Amino acid sequence: MVNQHNNLNKTQDNSSPLLRQPLYALPSKSLFQIIWRNAWIVVLTMVLAVTATAMYLAKVTPVYRSTSRIYVRQNGPRIINETDEDLMTQSNNYLYTQAALLKSTPVLTELLTDPNIKKMKTFEDVDNQLDYLKKNLNVSVGSMDEIISISFESPFANEAAQIVNTVVKSYITFQ
Repeated sequence: MVNQHNNLNKTQDNSSPLLRQPLYALPSKSLFQIIWRNAWIVVLTMVLAVTATAMYLAKVTPVYRSTSRIYVRQNGPRIINETDEDLMTQSNNYLYTQAALLKSTPVLTELLTDPNIKKMKTFEDVDNQLDYLKKNLNVSVGSMDEIISISFESPFANEAAQIVNTVVKSYITFQ
């Protein structure tokens, strides 16, 4: 029996060379060789990505943004005794008021009286043009300057520019 036990131990030690190797051995081939061996997967993935991108770009409608920037200055006498903080608050409030006026109903109604604006493709499927303008016209006040930016997005580049320019003209007329 002792002989059988010794023979059993020897067969277990010599039976599999995989048992003596470390569990996490690095592959002997380089990463490039592994990718080259499976090149069809890489090529197929790239073809699918390019095809999906082309299909998306064929169906998506381009949207153009036109922006106009205006400098608004408050007119009126300034009192020399006022502190700088008071002047800054009055200036900020004034700019935000003017920005709100740019999106106000009187200014936008003046814009919509223009016959060239009414028959634009941008407004073809729009029931209420005034609400559409209020929703899609973006007016923002600069944080470090006294400049107001007016922008509008449309699938038609020249119409977006014409709408923004007409808003500025309507605002000037309103003032």
